[in-house]
Amino acid sequence: MAQVDIMIGGRNYQLACRDGDENRLRFLADIVDKEVVRISEQLHVAGDIRRIMLASLLLADQNEDIKDEARHLQSQNEQLQQQKEQLTETLRLNQEKLKMEQEEKERLAVLIEGYAERMENIVNRLDDKPQAS
Repeated sequence: MAQVDIMIGGRNYQLACRDGDENRLRFLADIVDKEVVRISEQLHVAGDIRRIMLASLLLADQNEDIKDEARHLQSQNEQLQQQKEQLTETLRLNQEKLKMEQEEKERLAVLIEGYAERMENIVNRLDDKPQAS
């Protein structure tokens, strides 16, 4: 276990932490210290323990607000994911329908072309027949 010296509210503290977590602990202690200083300047709260307790409560409140926002964003993300999946399926079905319609148009074009050739042959045969007087 590593030992880390931190300062909060103008007082030094020595804390133990896992090896490798020293910088993280210093970083977090700095956040708490800044909150204690802010409280001391704005609210003029007497007593180190009260300032640290109030700073801890305010930071915990901020943390809960962030968690609530994260849950809200996660819920929105899930809804958007569902909408994306629905739209993707709708797109796939529309592409499939469009392909089928295109194939049907091509089939009808071939039929119409065949009918046109047959009609042309009938007209040519009628033109070739001798006229009855």
